Amino acid sequence: MSTFEALFTKQELNESMWAWIRPSYWLMNESYDKKWDARLRSLLAEGHKFQHNEQFLYSKAKMEAGDPVWIAAFGTKPKAYDVRLGDIDEIWIANHPYSSFIGREPRTGRPSRATIYLLKILLHRQLTDID
Repeated sequence: MSTFEALFTKQELNESMWAWIRPSYWLMNESYDKKWDARLRSLLAEGHKFQHNEQFLYSKAKMEAGDPVWIAAFGTKPKAYDVRLGDIDEIWIANHPYSSFIGREPRTGRPSRATIYLLKILLHRQLTDID
């Protein structure tokens, strides 16, 4: 095994090379949190899916009821800045990609760039009404 192979697993190498061709992922606001990254990947491997949290459901109900004050203040789309995944109630999904998929309570660092990319794709597939 070469020194290069010893330093990088195939997955780590692919993820680091992947980031070089996506400039929007070069700068990140949060520091990388290896434990958080592993936890999110573990939840996905266990088959957990993203779910709307209470904030989204509340805003959707206000819109559907035609609340004029709510619609004037927030527009015609439900607000969704957090989602649930498995036993984690609040995962920040706004500010993509530089500060998304951060745990809110307790506050965490960010997952890897490749995990952020994967989570965003899965989020859109599972919750298509979130931009």
